[in-house]
Parts: sequence; structure tokens; C-alpha cells
Amino acid sequence: MLETELAKKSARMRELSDRPSLDDIIGRVAAALPKDGALIEFVAYADRPVVPKLGTPLSKIPSDNQSGFLRSATAISLRSHSR
Repeated sequence: MLETELAKKSARMRELSDRPSLDDIIGRVAAALPKDGALIEFVAYADRPVVPKLGTPLSKIPSDNQSGFLRSATAISLRSHSR
């Protein structure tokens, strides 16, 4: 497998492939929360394409500090394993 061969030769590739899974990270964080505790994370973002459509003039591409796009937000909640 190419990924295995690269990991043997590259410290950075080994580092990336040795990272815990998302499920493992979520489980660890939930287990570390106090009994009946919760972690709530709020994320705000501009609802716009990361890459503009091909042919869009530079003058029509808003910078990150312009408010030409709808701002959106979401909340992520994680409760402790204890009930």
C-alpha cells in the first residue's frame, strides 16, 4: 500500500496517520467533562464558496472582512458520558 510505504519514509506522514480518530477524540473529551457537564462550541462563518466561480473578476470577490455574504452560525454540544 502506497500510504504505508510513504509513512515508513516520512516522519510527517507517520504523524498524520497515527492521529486518533474523530470518534476517539469525541469520546475522550466527553469522558473528561465533569458529571452532568457539557461543552458547547459556537462557530460563525460566511456562507460563501471557498473558491469563486471560474471567470469571476477579482473586484467581485469579497475579502474576509467584507460583509457581502450572509453570516451563519451553529452550535455544537457535547455532554459528558455520566448521566
